[in-house]
Amino acid sequence: MADRHRSKQINKMNSITSYEATKAVVRRDTEEIQSKGNFDVFEEVFADDFLDHTVSVGPGATQPETQECMECCFENAR
Repeated sequence: MADRHRSKQINKMNSITSYEATKAVVRRDTEEIQSKGNFDVFEEVFADDFLDHTVSVGPGATQPETQECMECCFENAR
């Protein structure tokens, strides 16, 4: 019984850790890339096999296509 309880605790901790890690990535994208235009970190934030599913870039856009679109939008917003 104690092992099962411990297993649930570990799963919950892993879940929280994963959730916090995801929040950190989103925060970095928002603060560094979208707000400051620091596209030097783009490849650190977005995986090589990233596919964009938003309508702004177009469903299935690759990481380089997404970066190009975001850089263009950032420049046009200045």
